[in-house]
Amino acid sequence: MSSIYLKLSKLGDLSNAVNSLKAIQSNKVQLCLKNEGIFLIAYSSSRNIIGEAFIRNLEFDVYQISNELEISLDFPSFRSVLKSISKSSPGASITLEYPCKDNKLLILTESESSISQFFLITYEPQPQDHLDISGSIIASMKFSDTKIIKQALEVACHSKSESEVFLIFSTRKPMLYFTREDTITDIKTKVTVPYVEHVESQIARDCKKTYSAKVLKGIANFPKCKEVEVKMHEEGVLEIEVSVSANTLVRHFINPCDN
Repeated sequence: MSSIYLKLSKLGDLSNAVNSLKAIQSNKVQLCLKNEGIFLIAYSSSRNIIGEAFIRNLEFDVYQISNELEISLDFPSFRSVLKSISKSSPGASITLEYPCKDNKLLILTESESSISQFFLITYEPQPQDHLDISGSIIASMKFSDTKIIKQALEVACHSKSESEVFLIFSTRKPMLYFTREDTITDIKTKVTVPYVEHVESQIARDCKKTYSAKVLKGIANFPKCKEVEVKMHEEGVLEIEVSVSANTLVRHFINPCDN
C-alpha cells in the first residue's frame, strides 16, 4: 500500500493554493501525489470549470512517498482544518501522513507550546472527464502587476444577476476587453485592459468568447502571488494561471458559455 510523509515548515503556499480553488465550489478535492510534487484538483458540479494547483516537492522540508498515490478529501473540511491552523498556530510546522487510523489522512502541527492532530476521512477518487484541449494557445497576456487583471475582472463581473462576460483578445492595442450587459439594470459595462508596463502579450489572432461572470468573479480573488497569466485555448477554453511562488502554481480552466 502506498504511504506518504510530508513536512512543511510554513503553511503559506499550501493554504494559498487551497483557498484559490475555493471558487470552484466543489465538495471534493483530489490529491494526486507524484514524485515531482502534489496536484490538487477540484471540479465544479456544473463541469464548466476545473481548478488545479501544483506544489513542487522542493517546497517541502521532507517529501517521502512510497508510490504515486491519488486520494480524495472532503474539500470544506480540508479548508477548515488549514484555516484553523493558520489562525491558531500561524508559525507552526505541518506534517501530513497517510495512511493513519482507518485510512485517514493525518495533519499534525507542532509549535513550541502545542501539538495538534487532525484526521481527515479519505475517499476513493472518482473518474473524471478531462478537458479535451490540444494545448494550442492562440492568445495570452501575462501580468506581473496582478492588480491590473484583478481590478478588471472585479469591475467587469460586478453584477447581482446571472450574467455573462464577453471577452475579446485583439491584435490591436489595447489588447484585452471585457464587456457585460446587466439584464436587471440594463447597464452595459466595458472594461479595457491596456497594454502597459508589467503586461506581456502574445496574440496570434483576434478571438472572442463568453464566460460566466460568477465564475470569473470568484477566481478574481487571487491569493498573494507573483504573476497572473490569462490564456485562450484553440477550443475556446479560458485558462487563468496564478504563480503563487517559484514552487506553487494554480490553474483554472473555464469552459465558454457558447460552447
